[in-house]
Amino acid sequence: MHTKSFVTRTQAVICGLLFAGLLLSACTVAVPQPAAPMTAPSAPPTAEAAPESADGTASITANPWQWIAYSGPVEQFDVETPQRFVLAFGEDNSLAVLADCNRASGSYTAADSAVTVEIGPMTRAMCPPDSRSDQFVRLLGGAAIYFFDGDNLLIDLFADGGTLTFAPAPADVLDAAPAVDVAAILGNLTYNGVLPEQPITLTDGVGEYTEDGPGTPFVRLIDHLIPTGDLNGDSLADAAAILVDNTTGSADFVYVVAVLDVDGAVTPTDALQLGDRTPVQSMTVDGGQITVDLIAGFWGRVLLPHLERAQNLRCGRRSTARDEQRRTQPGFPARSGRHGLATSQFGEGQASLLPDSEITLSFADGQVSGSAGCNDYTGGISGDDTLPQVMTVGPLAVTAMMCAEPITNQETAYLDALAKVSAWRYDFGFLALTYRLEDGTLYELSFTPAP
Repeated sequence: MHTKSFVTRTQAVICGLLFAGLLLSACTVAVPQPAAPMTAPSAPPTAEAAPESADGTASITANPWQWIAYSGPVEQFDVETPQRFVLAFGEDNSLAVLADCNRASGSYTAADSAVTVEIGPMTRAMCPPDSRSDQFVRLLGGAAIYFFDGDNLLIDLFADGGTLTFAPAPADVLDAAPAVDVAAILGNLTYNGVLPEQPITLTDGVGEYTEDGPGTPFVRLIDHLIPTGDLNGDSLADAAAILVDNTTGSADFVYVVAVLDVDGAVTPTDALQLGDRTPVQSMTVDGGQITVDLIAGFWGRVLLPHLERAQNLRCGRRSTARDEQRRTQPGFPARSGRHGLATSQFGEGQASLLPDSEITLSFADGQVSGSAGCNDYTGGISGDDTLPQVMTVGPLAVTAMMCAEPITNQETAYLDALAKVSAWRYDFGFLALTYRLEDGTLYELSFTPAP
């Protein structure tokens, strides 16, 4: 089992993160790319060598290219919407791709007439059923040779796979394309900094890996806490992600990652460790920085700047009267505030939450109250001074309005579960209340902060 160091006091966490946060503006993830096919390419067609601009820059980078046709051994067609299928070759060997309703980043190499294309992170929007989005990306991965026919760029594919034909596109064609939804693809990216000296690639939010010990360790994305905003000052929406490394031992290491949209190229920074099983109450993106509210010994706030002049920040934490109150009072969640039920199932048999129904929970002055979907309820809460996460609810007083049967059944299940609550915790932005059924099975009511 791999081992990792972590801090145990919040103040040390804050100092370490303020220092480590300086690295976020400089570190990027090198996304592993699939190896190019080993089949030898067909001989290049007889064509004029690729022209060069006056400064010697290859014309392949002179402008974006829109896909207008394909000719292959099985099918040939003209592309009906060329402006929806675009390639932009950067002078730094970066590649920006528009594939109908999706966008991707990647890299390329071009020498003489040979070219290889490697597609990196890609959005996963559902394009129309007849879209050529997936076909376009697949064909690009087989690029072998490029040449020019007049103003058009042609790319021959490996093993006589056909020819892609591109026409020059307007310089701003990618600006008019749909913006990258960075938050939507966080579960299918490759991240550095979580595992020692190796990246981890997630698929649908989970990535397994191997280590000594029983079981299969894995890294997972916390998909219900993904704040977005501009982190690097380019007016594009970036995102902050929390990753949890569930090891084969007793540790669950928590990381935060800034994932940037750099001109359409989705770029995760190196992951920054918050600690082992560090409870995160909330995370926001604002003013070019990620703010993480966490609980580690006592309440604290961590600022992770993504600024060029981050060295001007000071490491430290100011204690306020509110902080002192939080530290001396029993550890119930949120002294005040309204929460909305976010869980999809609850109660005996784990019945589903009815659509278009709302269940709320508020804490104030040692009392709990809210709406059970139709009727209102209120009751007391109590805990244990030595075990801050312990909480019991009730007895509950409930109004007696007549409600439709589905709502009544849901209310009964919810109030029964609430009366059985024995503990609370913050589940990465959610408030989770643990309750136990008669057979001893533990379940949770999960709430999200309400406006």
